[in-house]
Amino acid sequence: MTTPQWQPTAGAAPVPATRPWYRKKRVLIPAGLVLLAGIGGALGDPDETTPAAAPAASSPAATTSTSSSAPTEVTASAPASASSAPASSPVDTSTAAPAETATTAPDPYSERFGSFTPIAGAGTGDSVIQLPAEAQAALITATHEGSANFVLQTLDGSNQMSELLVNEIGAYSGTVSYGLMGDESGMLQITADGAWTVQIAPITTAPLATGPLKGSGDAVYKYEGPAAVASITHTGSANFVVHQSDGTWPNLLINEIGPYEGSVPLMAGPSLLLITADGAWTVAAS
Repeated sequence: MTTPQWQPTAGAAPVPATRPWYRKKRVLIPAGLVLLAGIGGALGDPDETTPAAAPAASSPAATTSTSSSAPTEVTASAPASASSAPASSPVDTSTAAPAETATTAPDPYSERFGSFTPIAGAGTGDSVIQLPAEAQAALITATHEGSANFVLQTLDGSNQMSELLVNEIGAYSGTVSYGLMGDESGMLQITADGAWTVQIAPITTAPLATGPLKGSGDAVYKYEGPAAVASITHTGSANFVVHQSDGTWPNLLINEIGPYEGSVPLMAGPSLLLITADGAWTVAAS
């Protein structure tokens, strides 16, 4: 190893170049001791209030100081997110108010005419069918494939005719109603020469008139719109009848033979439109 050369400080007496190396050490060592003493005095002055510099980054974090200085205050670190709730925040255990239950408006047709399980029947020729006991009024949808007279009529408790519903010759397909005026009806009498079908259903199952209507033959619709004017046409050759009923009294709108075209007033609903026809027809309310 090469021995470092000592350079004299400014103002010091020159040292002869031929001075032995061990004499140079005698001067260097006392001077170094004086310098270290001065630095130590500056750092160890008890009157100095400036804190010591932070330890180097390579110092272990777990090193504990044994000096008598005051302990370092440890503070909790800030939350990771400003939106994070502190651990000690109370939990809201209140029960949310129950949602309001929507109430369903009563069906005016079921209230007025009753409700029951639909029934169906089929046969050939004359027959008698028991009507639903729960029905105050009902719809009857019927078909007939014969060539002679086809008649549907309801009977009261003494088996006398209560209402004449259908009286046609030959084939038939349509929907009619009974009991709207409160007439007693316990049986349905069928007169036919061919195969027939009947379906008996509550009044509330009638289709709703939501726009212009068109069809052919007998039909029943629910009308729930405002008072209006209805433009009506018919292209058949037999009787054409249109009623509007609210279940208290039928309002006769049209009773003509053969083709028809005209306008009639409609009452505000809820009500029923009852159409009797042998041909095609249209109804448009405005």
